[in-house]
Order: sequence, then C-alpha cells, then structure tokens
Amino acid sequence: DTSVTTDPERIKQVMFNLVGNAINYTDSGGVDINISKDDQSLKVFVKDTGRGIDSVNQNLLFHKFQQAGPSLFTRDTTKGTGLGLYISKLMIDGMGGKIWLEKSEPNKGSTFAFSLPLAN
Repeated sequence: DTSVTTDPERIKQVMFNLVGNAINYTDSGGVDINISKDDQSLKVFVKDTGRGIDSVNQNLLFHKFQQAGPSLFTRDTTKGTGLGLYISKLMIDGMGGKIWLEKSEPNKGSTFAFSLPLAN
C-alpha cells in the first residue's frame, strides 16, 4: 500500500500543467506518465517526444514569467504565461516534495518529474 499526504486538487493542477506542457510542445510522438516509489517517496515522471530544451535555457525553468524558448527575451505567448512550472514548484514544495527537469534534449523531448514523501 502506497500513500502520500497531499492536497489532491494541487496534484491535479501540477499534473495538468506538466501533461499540458508536454502536449503543447510535442508535435509528433507522444507523452508517457510513469510512477515509481522508493522507501521514502512516490515519484511521477512525465516524458514527451517534443522539442526539448537546450542546456543554456534549462536554468530558466521554474522561475516566474520564464519560458525556455529560442530567445531569453521573448516568450512563446501562444503557449502560456511562463507561470505554470513556477506555480507547480510552489505547490510541490509546499507539500514537502521536489520537482525537477529529469532530462531534456533539443528535438528529442523532455522528462519532468516530481516526488512526494510517503505517508508514515
């Protein structure tokens, strides 16, 4: 039996954001969601086959009003506000978890992940 103590509405918002981003930035291929656990946490991975994020722009992730596009000074406003990952980070942090970019490669896709501590 695996359980975590969380706010289900916040988890829905985080999943909606991560899966929504994966769909928005994937022109062909697909999106996979995987869940694993270890002794201390439940981990969720959202993997896409989308455009990916180059290493130079990965440091923009999880910051307010930032999107990791081709230019540091422009955002792809057709895709969103640049707040989704930032808000997701605040929510996951608030539940005692962590959220991160697991890996990303331009033109090959990205994997985002978050973990939540298991309930005692």
